[in-house]
Amino acid sequence: MSIITSNKLTEYDEFAIKHWGEGGNDNGTITGEWTNPFPGSSLDKSSFSGGQLFGTNPGGEFRPNGFHDGLDFGSVDHPGSEIHAVHGGKVVYVGNPGISGLGACVIVINYDGLNMVYQEFANSTGNSRVKVGDQVKVGQVIGIRDTAHLHLGFTRMDWRQAQGHAFTDDGTWIDPLP
Repeated sequence: MSIITSNKLTEYDEFAIKHWGEGGNDNGTITGEWTNPFPGSSLDKSSFSGGQLFGTNPGGEFRPNGFHDGLDFGSVDHPGSEIHAVHGGKVVYVGNPGISGLGACVIVINYDGLNMVYQEFANSTGNSRVKVGDQVKVGQVIGIRDTAHLHLGFTRMDWRQAQGHAFTDDGTWIDPLP
């Protein structure tokens, strides 16, 4: 199951985030509803190691149940420090949630009931470029990465409750790639 149908979030199909970035270019010019959080880098599955991919994959065996609830955009394979919003929406959380493993700064953007959770990218909440209540546009810089990767997860459940399902393949977290 993936999250995009004809650039809409209300239905599911096999195309998903593979189409992120098709509306933009490496200069950061963005059009359309979806984009890559690191414009100019690849979103092909082959650009991620197995442990970076959603689900149960070789390289992710160190996780409980071997399950990964999002995509990890590594600083080597997906370079750049500016994190771009993959879709527009309303910022519903910015801060340090105090939950082990999420990092010192988490940004949650909600669009039509879908929570896009950006985590593990910063050592400080000062790396956020948005605040709660902001309406962000696709491609807008929302944060600065100063760690080895950005973890990006998608869920329709309250994002805090969804953390309790982080290592369980029960449909709480949505695979962003087909």
